[in-house]
Amino acid sequence: MSLFDWLFALALVAGAGHALVHYNAHMDYYDKAVMIGTVPALVALGWRW
Repeated sequence: MSLFDWLFALALVAGAGHALVHYNAHMDYYDKAVMIGTVPALVALGWRW
């Protein structure tokens, strides 16, 4: 895998982390679970694209 692949994964993880830190009070358990589950799915999809 290239550097771009790892930067893509890092950007997704950083974006989700930012959203969880700054918007945590506005999310319920379901919202957080969807976001945490979506990040690895999008990383896998992006790496296989």
